[in-house]
Amino acid sequence: MLLFFLQRSTLLLDPLYRRRCNVMLSTSPQKQPPISWERTAHLFRQLSGELLQEGISLESLYLLLQELRTAAHRSITLRKLFWRSNDMFPFLVPMLEDSLRSCQRPETNKADSLLLCTLIVQTLALMFRETEIEPARLNMLTAKQGALTARLLLALVCDPELQSQTQGSRRVSPDSRQGSPPHSELQGLFAEYLDAGCSLLFELVVLCQEASRTPSPEHFLTVGWILRILQPHPSLLSFVGYQARQVVVVLSGSQDPLSPSQAALLFQRCRVLLACLKYSSHLGQHLRTEYREEFRYYVKLPCVEEKLPPDYPISQPALRLVSQLLGLIIQKS
Repeated sequence: MLLFFLQRSTLLLDPLYRRRCNVMLSTSPQKQPPISWERTAHLFRQLSGELLQEGISLESLYLLLQELRTAAHRSITLRKLFWRSNDMFPFLVPMLEDSLRSCQRPETNKADSLLLCTLIVQTLALMFRETEIEPARLNMLTAKQGALTARLLLALVCDPELQSQTQGSRRVSPDSRQGSPPHSELQGLFAEYLDAGCSLLFELVVLCQEASRTPSPEHFLTVGWILRILQPHPSLLSFVGYQARQVVVVLSGSQDPLSPSQAALLFQRCRVLLACLKYSSHLGQHLRTEYREEFRYYVKLPCVEEKLPPDYPISQPALRLVSQLLGLIIQKS
């Protein structure tokens, strides 16, 4: 809960995020009336029913998922209802698998697939927030020995250098221009997916760390379990390496302060990388071998402190994580 507060209170400093969450400034005399549980449940049933209907077009699917993501931003009730549904999580995981596979097929529009993948992952990440004590969440994630959770993990991780030829001209996003997007645009879309993927992996890592505090024979979800599932993935090293490089990039660039979203993502990336270093000797060795010199020469704590504004609630926790990460990466094996 504290992690959620730190991230949300930091992100709420961003006007765009505030609008997305429909949050009014405290000085505003207006206040949105709360929506009842019954009304939210009705809206969720309606939205999920439309998503699950057969023969839905790609554009309709995208628009409905956007609506679900927006609603999840604004309503903890909806996030709880998501986990209580027997259909939504099992629906989104295979959709993510299929959409990522389509990125590698030359006959499909890669931009469409990336937009959809990012939207799915962002939506799933939102569903974890403030739902720690929702029993249905743990039940869903641990069903059949975590089969769906394992599929999600394996689908989530992908090669950051994925280069597939894209054909076709239709774009799924209603406000996008027609025609095949240039390579630079595809790179930007893929970077957005990798950011979203790290955020969702962060939520899963935090879930496992919290579950480990109350050990039980039924709680097999641990960080070690996550990394064992991911161990055979052919793109694991490149995916984790990308996250490490992004930490270096964001901390070694200009001296401009980080935006609220950049600071929150930095915190998430550091938490994921620390988990890799602490719970996987294989990943730890890879990170130290490949990125020790970059961290040693480009990540300086005084500069990091300058880039994290003191009014961000997440700044001090992020600084501590960067310090821990730096210490573990540059240490000799």
